[in-house]
Amino acid sequence: MWTKIAERIAQATDRPFAIEQTRSVSGGCINQGYSLVGTDRT
Repeated sequence: MWTKIAERIAQATDRPFAIEQTRSVSGGCINQGYSLVGTDRT
């Protein structure tokens, strides 16, 4: 899943993106939310 998300971020920003860290954040009662830290950006 994370590889596909990183690929899509790279496509959308037209810059390379590699995920360095993920962490769960509050997403509500029925959703899951995540924070991604990538190369040179968050």
